Amino acid sequence: MFKWSRHISGGKSQSSKVTEEIGKLLWKVFPPEAKAIVFWARFGSGGHGSRLDWLDDAGNRIGPMGSKATPFDAMRAIETLALNLRRTPPFDRDPFTHMRVELTEKGKMNINFAHIPEWDSWMGLFMRGVSELSEEEARNPELSNTWGIDLEHWQKCRARREQEPYEK
Repeated sequence: MFKWSRHISGGKSQSSKVTEEIGKLLWKVFPPEAKAIVFWARFGSGGHGSRLDWLDDAGNRIGPMGSKATPFDAMRAIETLALNLRRTPPFDRDPFTHMRVELTEKGKMNINFAHIPEWDSWMGLFMRGVSELSEEEARNPELSNTWGIDLEHWQKCRARREQEPYEK
């Protein structure tokens, strides 16, 4: 997994400009009661998905709760910027498939990237492969923030990862 930490401020490279724009969009939807905001995204040939979390000072999710509170326009704009980021150096050589962007109330932004093969990805599962889940997590959507993964699929992913190990 590749981690990039920076404060929101200028930058000369195209990737720095894109990450700065992502930070600005997150800042626009940063709620006053939150200590941090996290944008999660997953990209694949079959499409992409994302999620936004507002966190309290203990790191617990406090929102957004419900579709009316979710800033979908900002999320779509960040997804578009992330897709553009995948096409800029140094990411254009080996585009990431997952990303996590955290912006704190103090303006510090941390970005993590991961390369997880499509066969080990699942809609709603960010920054982890299906093969990394315990059986309990795979069966219980509340533990892994997924829609639920059937046991057979989970077993296939675990077996394939043993045969085709990869580094995120």
